[in-house]
Amino acid sequence: MQLSRSAIGEIEARERLYDEMAERKSTEEALTVAEKILNTLSQPFNINQQVISISASIGIATSPQHGDDVDLLLKNADAAMYGAKHAGRNAYRFFEVLMAFATAYPATP
Repeated sequence: MQLSRSAIGEIEARERLYDEMAERKSTEEALTVAEKILNTLSQPFNINQQVISISASIGIATSPQHGDDVDLLLKNADAAMYGAKHAGRNAYRFFEVLMAFATAYPATP
């Protein structure tokens, strides 16, 4: 399926909102932007006359609380994202130390 220009524009606009979150410094700002992202993405949009709905799982790690270098912050945000997915998706989670253990040692069925 080929995406229309308007659909690509819509996705790019939502991507810019995500990028805005990466630039935020405080926990409160990260929370506000995460909620905006989830709200924006939860709004259905049309592609080729089909209604499309998407959701997101957002992981948040802030410096210096959750790391002081980019690699560690990304790793911890990734662990928090999996926490959000595990909680039922379309949610955000801040990194918690126990999340690092959960991703390092996943439970086996």
